[in-house]
Amino acid sequence: MPLIAELNSLMRRYRFTPNRKLNQCFLIDESIIKKFIHELSPKKNEAILEIAPGAGFLTLELAKKSGVIAIEQDAALFEMLKQEIAPGNANFYNGKIIEILHLLPEFSKVACSQPYALSSEEMFALLSRDFELAVLAFQVEFAEKLLAEPGFIDYSALSVMANYFYSAEMISRIPGNSFFPNAPGQIAMLKMRSRGKFPEIRDPALFGKFLRSLFRFRNKNLSNALQNISKIMGDEMPKGKIPKNSRLADEKIYLIRPKDFVNLYREIFQ
Repeated sequence: MPLIAELNSLMRRYRFTPNRKLNQCFLIDESIIKKFIHELSPKKNEAILEIAPGAGFLTLELAKKSGVIAIEQDAALFEMLKQEIAPGNANFYNGKIIEILHLLPEFSKVACSQPYALSSEEMFALLSRDFELAVLAFQVEFAEKLLAEPGFIDYSALSVMANYFYSAEMISRIPGNSFFPNAPGQIAMLKMRSRGKFPEIRDPALFGKFLRSLFRFRNKNLSNALQNISKIMGDEMPKGKIPKNSRLADEKIYLIRPKDFVNLYREIFQ
């Protein structure tokens, strides 16, 4: 049975439709699901975190090959998934990823087939976890922000996190009609591999907050931005440890390389 027919059957039986407030677009293209499986290369002894499993078509395929930890914010879909997918390799959690990510068991890979499921804030939370590999569907514009380099208009705190800790690339485009309803805009499949650099940062979440605070002043030089963020970060910013003679003091925030942000963070916080 085509996946669109299966989805229609599920919607009738469980009385749900795609939730516009959650920007739900369910993946119904078997070739794209196979692409996710190929890129993730799931193995029996590992756990894969799936974000926003939706109708569960990718979940079913992942659960045949590995353990799955699935987070579904939509309560109706959460109940449907528990009914449709037999207990065993798949465990379901209901809630927002940013609220329950820290409660989850360990996972080594991440999958997300809904292109609008992850906000910038949620990506920060996810990138603060040290995982081996992720394959994610994103609107192309959002993917480009993750991949942006210093000096570009899309370069941001999120770009620094993504590019320092992970090697990321857009590996393919996904047609909008691979989803129901059709996904607006251009959709890309993004693959991220860990660079193994998490041991360099004692508290990745604090590093993310430090970056977000600095990028509020992206057009200011580092010296001025550091003075401003000490007010924003409050007690989390160590007193008397702001470097005054840094070689980057006069460099604008949006021109600073990820490695230099890491060195600066370590000088101040570690």
